[in-house]
Parts: sequence; C-alpha cells; structure tokens
Amino acid sequence: MKKKLFQNLFLRPIGARALKSAGDTLRPSLRGARVLDLYAGRGRFGLMALQEGADHVVFVERDEATGAQLRKDVARHAGKNTTYVRDVFAFLGDHKEDKYDIVFADPPFQDWKEGFGPQLAAAVIQVLSADSIFLVKNPSRVVLSVPLPGLTLWKQSKFGESTLTYYRYGA
Repeated sequence: MKKKLFQNLFLRPIGARALKSAGDTLRPSLRGARVLDLYAGRGRFGLMALQEGADHVVFVERDEATGAQLRKDVARHAGKNTTYVRDVFAFLGDHKEDKYDIVFADPPFQDWKEGFGPQLAAAVIQVLSADSIFLVKNPSRVVLSVPLPGLTLWKQSKFGESTLTYYRYGA
C-alpha cells in the first residue's frame, strides 16, 4: 500500500494554465485527430482533446492504481478512447504500426535523467503520422535538444518549474 501512495505523490498533472495554453495552441489541429496521451496520470490532456473534438484518444499510464482510476474517469466522458496500463516504452514498441496526429508526453520529473529526452523522442517518432505534433511537458531545468530527422522545435512555453515543448514532425 505504501508503495502505491509513494508513487502517486509524484503525479504532477498538467496545470490549468498550461493545459489552457496547450488547448489554445493545438485547437486547430485537435478536431478529428488521433491523440496519444503518454504518462497520462489523470488524463487531463486527453480529456481536453476529446472536448475539443479529437476523434480518438489513447491514454497510457504505467502506474496500476492511477491507470485503474483513469479508466473509470474516462469512461464517464463522451468520445472514443482507449486506456492502457503499461510502461510507455513497451507500449510504443508494441504499437509502432499505430499513427497519431498529436502525441502528448508528461513523464514524471524524476524520470528526467541524462539521455531520457532523446530516448523518449526516438520512441515517440515511430508512432507519429505525417505533419503531426509532439508535445512534451518537461522540467524547466532540463534543456531539450532532440536532433532527430523530421522533428523540428516549434514552440516552448514556460509555466514555473514546467515547460511545454512543441515539436512538428514531417512538416
């Protein structure tokens, strides 16, 4: 029991200001989009995408207790969605044939160790469709440089200790 409680203490849902900013930035791209919400936590980003007209949202959360609650919460909302409770890298490795228009990743801050950003980007790039968007919430202290073919830095927005970093793929 303590282990689950301790893990959930690290749950850092996207804040209201950052979520509104992401929604405003992505609104033109959300209608009819296939969206992947990685490290979904409470699913705030994916639920916003559904409200903005996304066609389908896939939520991936690795923590079992958080994932079980997420599954219950998203079932109450209109829109086509699927929830997976598993490791993000294992999911991405097993779903390379699935393509998404928008991928949002909100890894726990403790995951941001040397090499994590490039590793995440390399895994995500496999599921991006042509002209898609990869949005990652990272600690502001982390400088992201992702030198991957086809992935171009589009925009960054800081919100205190968090930064939203937007990339375009194939544009």
